[in-house]
Amino acid sequence: MRTTLPFLLTICALSTGSCASRDRVPAWKGLSSRARPASQAPAATPVARATDPRPGAASGDAGLMARLSREMIPAIHVTDEESLRAVLEPVRNMTGLPIVVDSAAENAVLDAGLLFDFQLDHPISVRDFLNLVVRQASGDVAWVVRHDAVLVSTPDRAAPKPILVSHDVRDILFGRTDFSAPRIDRIRLLEELEDDDGGGPFGGVGERVTSIEADDLAVLVQENVAVGSWEDDGRSLQAENGFLLVVHEPAVQVEVRRLLDQLR
Repeated sequence: MRTTLPFLLTICALSTGSCASRDRVPAWKGLSSRARPASQAPAATPVARATDPRPGAASGDAGLMARLSREMIPAIHVTDEESLRAVLEPVRNMTGLPIVVDSAAENAVLDAGLLFDFQLDHPISVRDFLNLVVRQASGDVAWVVRHDAVLVSTPDRAAPKPILVSHDVRDILFGRTDFSAPRIDRIRLLEELEDDDGGGPFGGVGERVTSIEADDLAVLVQENVAVGSWEDDGRSLQAENGFLLVVHEPAVQVEVRRLLDQLR
């Protein structure tokens, strides 16, 4: 038996709820012709990336520190040089690194009457050379990477400044409540629903137990991070309302955060 085309179209309409006419062009066929060519598409607007405001989080300083270890000085010879700037200027010129010697370091070396002497015939990293300079300066000079520059200064000026960070430890100090399982080993009378320890056929609620007290957590941090430095001027640690208020250098704050994460 032959089925006519109109009959098939009628079946299509009944089964799908709609059926396009044979003469009508589907809407999707015109999309390709109306689409804008890629060459005419508007340029994407750059999206600004948020920066991490935490101290020590700037990627520029970390990249510069890595470059100090990577950049090599082929050879350097210094004989009886009293100027710290004269010692480091060739290194800055050879590597293009932003090495800055401040007046405090220059004057400290001149006042101490120090003379630098280096006879290096083999390549050495800039970081190792800076450490050699510090050792020859006998404690009058220090260097630090700060604000995308290598600052060579006196130890007190180069030392990182303590900052206050509030570490949330409420999840570590959170009290845990012990629940006893229902006891259905026997049939009980109404006056026997609760056992001496608080349990019963419907279970029981025990005492709220704290994993560690706030003061003990503070002591744990002091005994495992920057040991011996918490009594120094400007450094402190205090537990308050579920937070550890830590005043210390940025690097120590990172170590404190790492220890707390291990306890979670």
